[in-house]
Amino acid sequence: FEVRTTQLPMDRVRIHFSIDLLICDVGSVRILQSDWANAYEHPDQPLPELGISFRDYVLTEAKLRKTELYQKADDYWEEKVKTLPLKTAPDLPLTKDISALESMKFKRWSFTVAKEKWERIKEIATKQSLSPSTIIMTAFSHILATWSKTTEFCINTPIINRMPVHPQIKQLVGEFASFAPVSI
Repeated sequence: FEVRTTQLPMDRVRIHFSIDLLICDVGSVRILQSDWANAYEHPDQPLPELGISFRDYVLTEAKLRKTELYQKADDYWEEKVKTLPLKTAPDLPLTKDISALESMKFKRWSFTVAKEKWERIKEIATKQSLSPSTIIMTAFSHILATWSKTTEFCINTPIINRMPVHPQIKQLVGEFASFAPVSI
């Protein structure tokens, strides 16, 4: 992670906060932002003590992996993964062979849907018993398939798996995401 500031006119300061989502999930970033705002607004008020650490959570999750229910789910995915086109990632056009690259740079592209259109999309999704996330994932998949040399591939989707193992779990910062493969 990285924190930087920019000095603005009239003794104002803008804080820039960058964090790799490999060390915490989006929900945890929101907790950090909320805690940071609280600390700024109330500098003399300490953050509440938590009765659980992320380490405690990881150890609890490890115990759950030894249960019959977890093993049943693991067996399901062990079989399911055999039917997915895992060996085929989207074969997108490249200017160079990836193995020839010495370093990689990622660029974020974004597009904002007008509020009225987004409300309409959500309305249509609801009528079809679909979530807005499913609609976005479908659009993303179609774009990948359009540009890919193959229309059959597999993509990983993050799933937040913050199990309610402690009353303060929603205040805990950590990487609670796991991934599920989706066949396209």
